[in-house]
Amino acid sequence: MSDRYYRLETLLIDISLPALRDLFVHFAQNDPNITFNTLEGYMNSRRKAVDALLRSRVLRKDQLDNVFPTSVKFDETKWDMSLLSSLLLSMYGQTTTPVKNEIQLIRDMRNKLAHRSDTNMMETEYNTLWADAVGLTVKVITHFKGPPVIQKVVKDITSLETRTLDPSKTLEIINTWYLSVVLENAAEMKQKLEEVGINTSFTSNVLQKATIKRKSRSGKPSKRMKSLSTCLEGFKASRPTQN
Repeated sequence: MSDRYYRLETLLIDISLPALRDLFVHFAQNDPNITFNTLEGYMNSRRKAVDALLRSRVLRKDQLDNVFPTSVKFDETKWDMSLLSSLLLSMYGQTTTPVKNEIQLIRDMRNKLAHRSDTNMMETEYNTLWADAVGLTVKVITHFKGPPVIQKVVKDITSLETRTLDPSKTLEIINTWYLSVVLENAAEMKQKLEEVGINTSFTSNVLQKATIKRKSRSGKPSKRMKSLSTCLEGFKASRPTQN
């Protein structure tokens, strides 16, 4: 993995992702319709809205399970870029308007980097992507944080851009990055297979209900489409067969 690709990964995971998470919490805390105590309690109060995102296929089943875990403790730090951006854009509507474009572009950048086959990049491409990621992230943070926080984030970004890479931290980032990609791809494949299974079962049931077994003129059993007319079906049943 190239140094430039790693630095972009780290920027998105260590700075952009927490920014989106903090933005989500900010919106939750300022929701005029629900009294906020904890994020877990808030999400339980919004369960119907999140369930609707699953039905409309905005979220996958594994993402819903991440928001409402049953076997592990609630932990919003486990929400990845895809899940957070989907929740932000779908749950808060016009509230996200000032930063909607930035949220979408950060998500798109993450997806493009995650699915590119070659991690090497020219300096010009890297500089463009870096400047875009920094600008988008700072814009998001500026929407709900004051100058002290913004200055600290800018300082962290500058440090990340120039510091010597820590091998142990590099491995951690790589594992986090690729694990999220692998799990996402596996979940999407599982959902598609389930949809194919449902569609196949549905089609089979429709065909079974739409056909009827009869003997053909040769005397062999065959299937024919059912008639919509009960009179016509009665006529067919009483019609003598030809030898």
